[in-house]
Amino acid sequence: MIPKQLGPKEICRLLNLSHRQLDYWVLIGVVRPILEPHGKKVFKKFTDEDFYFLREVKTLTDEGFLVSKAAQKVRENWSKLIRKDGQEE
Repeated sequence: MIPKQLGPKEICRLLNLSHRQLDYWVLIGVVRPILEPHGKKVFKKFTDEDFYFLREVKTLTDEGFLVSKAAQKVRENWSKLIRKDGQEE
């Protein structure tokens, strides 16, 4: 099964992030989107897994964590957040 891909606009809308905030998170390596070149333009696409990861990071940053610490914490606990069948707990 091919995972659904979301553009930055959808990610920002669903997670209540600004585009600037998402771009910064990509810049510092919180998440690495798929880059799709179309002519001279390059579009960013995010997988379902990226979405769930970013959602957890956003939750922690809303609670006061620094984004780098939030991302580290989510990475450490990622296997606990996702069931073996790929469904969110």
